Amino acid sequence: MVKTVNFFQDETIRNRQSLLFAQVALDVNDFSFVAGTSINSLNINFERFIPQPLGNQKRKFANKLAPRLALLKKINNTNIYASVAKGFSPPTTEELLPRGGAINLQLAAEDGINYDLGFRGTFFKTLNVDVNAFLFRLEKYYCTKTRCRRWKFFPECR
Repeated sequence: MVKTVNFFQDETIRNRQSLLFAQVALDVNDFSFVAGTSINSLNINFERFIPQPLGNQKRKFANKLAPRLALLKKINNTNIYASVAKGFSPPTTEELLPRGGAINLQLAAEDGINYDLGFRGTFFKTLNVDVNAFLFRLEKYYCTKTRCRRWKFFPECR
């Protein structure tokens, strides 16, 4: 998808984001195994004209794999499942090009791993129960900070 934005006639932004996803599932007796992955990329081209023209600027976030593995065990009317997945999120346009702030082309993509454990079942033919616990470990992320009530910047947080 290509999107060109011209906010206030002082900058032009063009984003191209791509995503490809594949998944395979295997059912063996009362078990289901699922493996999947996606590959993500983001390219951003922009020109800022105020306070002075900067020329065409580019930032490419290299292709990243985001794998996912899941296991499900069926027991009568109940399912117990677990999964682990890696995630990838490139910076937003606002993080890279904040209004009234410096251009942040050095920002990297945020990465994290999600662990999921759950239980789903039907009891007495009409009572559906779904219990889920997860742990999301964000390895690299950015905070929003504001100066002078309007200038935003996004430092890396740990």
